[in-house]
Amino acid sequence: MTRSTQLIITLFFASFSLLIIQFVRSTKSASQLIAVQNQLNSVQIDVQELHRLSSQSANHIYGSPPDADVQAAVADVLEWIGLPANTAVSIRRESDRQLNHDPTQSRIRIREMSIELRSISPPVLGEFLKRWRDQEPAWTVHAISLRKSTSRASKANEYHVNLTCIARYTDTRPDP
Repeated sequence: MTRSTQLIITLFFASFSLLIIQFVRSTKSASQLIAVQNQLNSVQIDVQELHRLSSQSANHIYGSPPDADVQAAVADVLEWIGLPANTAVSIRRESDRQLNHDPTQSRIRIREMSIELRSISPPVLGEFLKRWRDQEPAWTVHAISLRKSTSRASKANEYHVNLTCIARYTDTRPDP
């Protein structure tokens, strides 16, 4: 075999090896791309479900104001998921305002409140929110803010959670 033939064979095998490496890399990249696309599709489905649930309950208008004893309702939900009532650090009624001021229409009001929970993990928060939605349909969780727990006693995945809830209802009281 001549030197040029050896060189040609070496270049052929080197090119073939590079081609195989590129093929393996592209196959790996393609499988990673498929995994990312599947994850994206799953997130899109979850977001659509959240929008559906949010608009479904947030647009519901109840005929009377929601139960005034929110403290007991929060304690019941916490007890049901196995947490002590003192997990709720504070429950504050933020506002109660009229939505429309047209006297010819029914008077729709919005009541807001905030619930602060301490040292709660995301899975337990999910349980709380599900039970809250089932137990207290008049109150819709409008916003959730999480703040990492800084207490030494808290676990790595525990957060202080602030929930802003709203309730829409028709004011049936006579005009003043």
